[in-house]
Parts: sequence; C-alpha cells; structure tokens
Amino acid sequence: MGNKTIQVICMNLQAVGQFCLRHGVAAEALELSRETEKLLFEMREGLAGRPSSLYMIPTYLSGDPVYGTGECAIVMDAGGTNFRIAAVTFEAGGGVRVEGFRKAPMPGTHGAISCDAFFDCIAEFIRDYQEHSDRVGFCFSFPTEILPNRDGRILGFSKEVEVPDAAGRLIGEGVNAALARMGIAPKRFSILNDTVAAMLCGIGEADRAYDGYIGFILGTGTNTCYLERREEIGKIGGGRGSMAVNMESGCYSGFPQGDFDRALDAASQNPGDHLAEKMLGGVYLGELISRALHAAAAEGLFSEAVRCALPEERYYTMPEISAFLAGEGPLADLCGTESDREVLTALIRNFMDRAARITAVTFAAILQKTGQGKDPARPVSILAEGTTFYRAPFFREYLDRYLEEYLAGELGFHCEIRSAEDATLIGTAVAALCQE
Repeated sequence: MGNKTIQVICMNLQAVGQFCLRHGVAAEALELSRETEKLLFEMREGLAGRPSSLYMIPTYLSGDPVYGTGECAIVMDAGGTNFRIAAVTFEAGGGVRVEGFRKAPMPGTHGAISCDAFFDCIAEFIRDYQEHSDRVGFCFSFPTEILPNRDGRILGFSKEVEVPDAAGRLIGEGVNAALARMGIAPKRFSILNDTVAAMLCGIGEADRAYDGYIGFILGTGTNTCYLERREEIGKIGGGRGSMAVNMESGCYSGFPQGDFDRALDAASQNPGDHLAEKMLGGVYLGELISRALHAAAAEGLFSEAVRCALPEERYYTMPEISAFLAGEGPLADLCGTESDREVLTALIRNFMDRAARITAVTFAAILQKTGQGKDPARPVSILAEGTTFYRAPFFREYLDRYLEEYLAGELGFHCEIRSAEDATLIGTAVAALCQE
C-alpha cells in the first residue's frame, strides 16, 4: 500500500470522525465511566420506586427455580417480529423435549389492533395446546409490570407493534377471558421477559461456578435482566434472597443523542420512548446508518456519483449493510470507488462501536451495583440472545475489547458471554413450572 493511498485513507477516516462529532453521534464521545455512573444512578432510583427511565421491574422469580421431572408447560414467546408457541417437557434424567413448535407473525405488526383482539389471537394459539398443561409461561418482550401472582400488567408496546389501548391491561386475565369465550378452562400464567427467560436458562445450564447471572437480548430490540438482592428492591419492601429484575434497559434515556437519533425518534411510532433501544436495536441501526449516509453524501464525504445515485429517503436494513461489507447488494453497487467504500465502512464502524459501548456500560453498571465478578475464576454469566448481538458487523469486536479493557482492566470485573439453544423457550418453561 503506497503512501498516497494511506494518506487518502487517513483523510477519509478523519473526515468521518469530524462528521460524527459534528452530528453528535461519535462513538468516542460516549465516555464509558461517566455513562456507567449515570446509568447506575437511574438503576438505584428505579429499584427504590423513584422516578427513573429504567423500569427495574421485579419479576417474583428467584435464581433457584424448582420443577419436577416429567412436567410440561405451554410456552409462548411474543417478540418484536414473531410469535412462537410450543409444549416443553422436562424429562427424567434432565432432558428437555420441545413439541409442536409453531411460529407466526406477531399480532399488531401488520396494522393496529385492539388489545381484546390481541388477547383473542393469543387464545387461538393456545387452543391447539390446551391439553398439554394448565401452566403457561408467556415470554412477553415488552414493558410489563409483573404482579406477585406472576400475571403482568402491560405498560406499553415497542418495536413498532401497534396495540394502542393495551396499557394497563392484565395479560393472563385478558387471555383467560378470551379462552373462556371459547369454552376453554383458565390457565395459570407466568409472565416474564425474554431477558429473564435467557437468564433462567443460563442458571439451569451452568456448567461451572459463576458469581452472578445476567440475561441480555440484542436483536430487534434490546433489554437486560440480572439477579438483585431483595433487600435492594425498595419498591417491594425488600426481603431476603435474590430476585430477577427486568431493567427494561432499552427505555433508558440518559445516553447522549445526536442529530440522527433525534430524527429517527421523531419519525418512530413512539417518540420519546425507548431511546436507548433506538441507538442499538437491530430494527433501528440500519435506519441510523442510512440517515448518516444521506447526510454525509449531502456534505461531500462521498463522491458526486453516490450523491446523485442515492435514492431519496432510502433506509437500508442491517442485512443490506452486512451484504455491503461482503461486497454485495445495493450499497455495494452504490459505492463504486474505494474511497466511498472506506467512508461508508467507517460510518458503520462508528455506530457499531457506539452500540458496543452502550452494552459495555450496561454490564458495568450491573456489576458495580451487585459487586459480583471480582474473582476471574468465578465470573458473572451473561446469557446473550439476539441476531444483532451475534451477527451485526464489528459489534463483538468492539464489545470484547471493552469487556477486556474497561470492565476487567479498569474496573476489575470479569464476565463470560454464553449462548444456549432454545434459551428463551426453556427459560420460559422453567418460570412456568417454578413453585415459588
């Protein structure tokens, strides 16, 4: 590589860095220690029941679920895009059997529906599984207040799911009413979040000693769960032992936003809500990068050919962005010169770096709150789920660096990223059959 080529690359990287700073989205502007302290403060406020952008929802599930062999639960998973249902049985000897797995579009993703219509849809799914069990574990990946009887009160929807009258409705109660209209006996519901399910699966499948447990989702959206001492959960009056707390970390509003974050938020279905999720969730990252691409082209960072050929208000998806990095797809066709490719790659790297910093800050705040993971021989388990976490370009490269340099090197906390097959389904079944 000649000196002239190296000089051009450095100029491009410098131009992208200045562009990101000018628009308030530069990854390096998200200072790790400062943002960790801000997030930690919001966690404590939320646990105490004081105003906070973090819901810090008690789940009434401990880290020691108990279920008997041979028991079966109906398991449902309502995510950002798909609805899944199956019957899960814990067999003698420790095996897990998943039967009748079915996937369908998430109700409310193809136009607004009423909450009663939403409950009717869920009841229709249960109809074919009603004979398997009277217990239902419902992994409901939207803000929900969990009640002591493990039913859940909907706080709202996100991820572009439209059920406008859902706030305040009880999930188990509403679905049981729909089942009654079908002549089906009521079920015993355990409502939980996908992060809680992931964490419960991580506890159940732990093959070594861990000092603590975290569940983390980064797919269409994002959220985090961890085990907290009950005495620290002031909003429920404290207590003894531990309890899983659903942070609803995607709702956090403290991370510094830039021009493209604010524009995306204003154009979304829920302006002002789920601000952190809109900075790193897979359904939003492509649009953020696309908005930066349009602005960078208008400001002369790309060639005239790109500026003229770029479709107006065209937002590219994360799969299209990943295809570009492999030299394929519409973005690869658009960026025909090496300089254009370098500029777009640098923009993508910046947003992935920022997403990794947000993730590292979230983990750091939890570990500082609990004090767990100080011994490298007993790290904290982080059961991570989601296509964005595992497939987004450059994300793990940056995250692994911050886990090593910031969490371990600077703060002295150690964690281990883990994955598990069917983690959400298995963890949800554990919750349904838990005796607590």
